[in-house]
Amino acid sequence: MYLQPEKILNAMDIMDAIGGDYAFLPGLDHCCGSGAICWFPESCKKISEKRLQEAAQTGAERLVTVCHYCHQKFAPEEADYDFNVTNYVNLFAEAMGISRDDTFKQYLLCGDLK
Repeated sequence: MYLQPEKILNAMDIMDAIGGDYAFLPGLDHCCGSGAICWFPESCKKISEKRLQEAAQTGAERLVTVCHYCHQKFAPEEADYDFNVTNYVNLFAEAMGISRDDTFKQYLLCGDLK
């Protein structure tokens, strides 16, 4: 994902509101690889795998995405890692006490949108 300060600040505020600890992945200004998927699928896969490995090295329980393309790339891979992938919109809902299913992620995990 490209560095988007307003989204990152929102995510930090949400984490502070729910009392969670957070860490930023190295290379915050790097893409998850989705932009290359049409013309360079192998490059996209390598970039995505690198980002997931970086996340795994933090020991986090949850990888919060602020980019919907990152969410689309990472959610189907969460079974291979020790963290759950959550979009910041769902994190915001959780902070407000709202139960919200991540229907998009459910579709991805079923393979309907992969």
